[in-house]
Amino acid sequence: MIGVGFALQSKVHVPGPQPITLTDWASQIQRQGPEQAYQIFKQETAKENVEEQHIQAHAFGQALYEVQGVKGVTVCDSAFGFGCFHQFFLSAIMGEGLEIVPQLDEACIQKFGLGGQGCQHGIGHGLVEYFSHDLSQALNVCAKMKWQKPLFGCQSGVFMEYNFPTFVDENGGRRQSRQFDKTQPFSPCFEIPDRFHLSCVYAQAEWWDKGLSLNYSEMGEYCRTLTESDLRQICFIGIGVSAVSAGNFETEAVLQACGEMSGEAAQISCRGGGYWGFFDAGANFHEQAKILCNKGLREKQRNQCVLEGSLQNL
Repeated sequence: MIGVGFALQSKVHVPGPQPITLTDWASQIQRQGPEQAYQIFKQETAKENVEEQHIQAHAFGQALYEVQGVKGVTVCDSAFGFGCFHQFFLSAIMGEGLEIVPQLDEACIQKFGLGGQGCQHGIGHGLVEYFSHDLSQALNVCAKMKWQKPLFGCQSGVFMEYNFPTFVDENGGRRQSRQFDKTQPFSPCFEIPDRFHLSCVYAQAEWWDKGLSLNYSEMGEYCRTLTESDLRQICFIGIGVSAVSAGNFETEAVLQACGEMSGEAAQISCRGGGYWGFFDAGANFHEQAKILCNKGLREKQRNQCVLEGSLQNL
């Protein structure tokens, strides 16, 4: 399997009329330097649709690794769905083996700090592809990295890649999404070590929402079947997080989605997830985050909403 249809080719398979070639970006990196070339890339790609941006960011990540090697890790950022990181890490692991992962982890920490986990998220994507979608092996590597909290980081990238394969073959064909079994809506979350259950359930809501197009009431009912309170809570929170992007960052869309949850506790948790989703999207969305945890709520409910929306405290 090759990443995004270009690891063994010079041309990136994207829907646009003028595909960007690896050679072009490699030349830009050599001429302008990696940081300046990445800024040029982002400017030239800014008007493309989201899918094209992400795939083309993979192309840049591939070229960056080919020119800079592992030291290029300091160039990528969160732009275009972390596409540059995703491919950079896949290329690095494919090229140098698992022995390179601790070095990549440390490079991420040096640039973004221990809490800046978008970088390690990209490592998770690369590991899933490296292990041909074997969750257990990918998660075993994540477990040895420095981030040990139950959400975010390498494990979040593993579950995202497992749920939403981002890599396609040389003909531009996307890897098939996994099949949904309504009798086991949380598969594979309880087939993996306990330490990853929370992260898996959190990620599951986005898969239901964007991959399967289940309605929010159905998703809420799946969450309610969980007997452990922390897993049930994170499930509702995950729905709220997903509803932010699924609702095109419109506050009312998230409020409507959370309103379909059955029961006050579920609705508050969902709003808390929405709060986090808006807050994490950047300063321009912080006021919308506040609206989610204020509109129509009593003081105790508002405080609970904000508390549940502070996911990094978990």
